[in-house]
Amino acid sequence: MRRLLKLFFVFTLLFSLAGCGAGRPNLTGEYEITKLSAGDRDMSEELELIKSMGMNITLVLNKDGTGTLEIAGQTIPLTYDADKMIMHLEPGGDEPFTYKKGVISFSENDNTMEFERKKEQKKTE
Repeated sequence: MRRLLKLFFVFTLLFSLAGCGAGRPNLTGEYEITKLSAGDRDMSEELELIKSMGMNITLVLNKDGTGTLEIAGQTIPLTYDADKMIMHLEPGGDEPFTYKKGVISFSENDNTMEFERKKEQKKTE
């Protein structure tokens, strides 16, 4: 009986620890573009020019797996899968992304875009 209880305790502990693992990240929130590059060319100046003209590039991700990419007042609907780390832009297609410490990165053919979670939302991560 004791052996059975110990075994039950071990399995309970293992399953509870498995639930506490890294799992999928909570991507919900609003992000703003912080980095843009094309090949070896850093496009920080162009990005600052865009921002100085009052045109923002933001990424909004909702809990239900939907969201929007807003570019200079135009809204592009999207869906995302946090498990597969893929966003589907409409129109467009599937775009793989990475997430690390509040930053979502898209890279394709030496072109990179990084979106950082807005500051007021970082504290609740």
